[in-house]
Amino acid sequence: MRRGFLIVEVLIALLIFSMIVLSMFSSISFVLLKTERSRYDAEAALLAQEGVEVAYNVMMSGEELSGGVYWPVVDASGKWQMLMTGMAQSDIQTRYKRTLEVDRVCRKAGGVPDAGERVACSAGELDSHSKVIKSVVEWTERDLQKKVETELLVWQI
Repeated sequence: MRRGFLIVEVLIALLIFSMIVLSMFSSISFVLLKTERSRYDAEAALLAQEGVEVAYNVMMSGEELSGGVYWPVVDASGKWQMLMTGMAQSDIQTRYKRTLEVDRVCRKAGGVPDAGERVACSAGELDSHSKVIKSVVEWTERDLQKKVETELLVWQI
């Protein structure tokens, strides 16, 4: 009869145990990295959405926004304003760069006003009742440039 374990059996058991532990550590680090990346993506998407909503609400309050690049700011009374700057808003939460652009909309020539396919203004007619709000948020993550873009077509303003 044999009592106890051989040293080879103990070494094999330790090897299997260490492989399991190492694979768990690599899985945990992968999950943590993905969580960090998705947090940045979510923050950027929220900043893009906020920019579009601010521009839309300012437009709906009656303020005329002509074509150009804007920064959303809050004035002393707590009301949102859009400042025309011509350049991107930098260092939002120290990581992001946001561009809010309000532009005119052109439709296919000869079409029904306020309806139809959007085209370049050189190839169509200006739709005086529509504007497009475009929000772009850019950031660098692990030496990679990332970008979130969103657009809202505002009709009958």
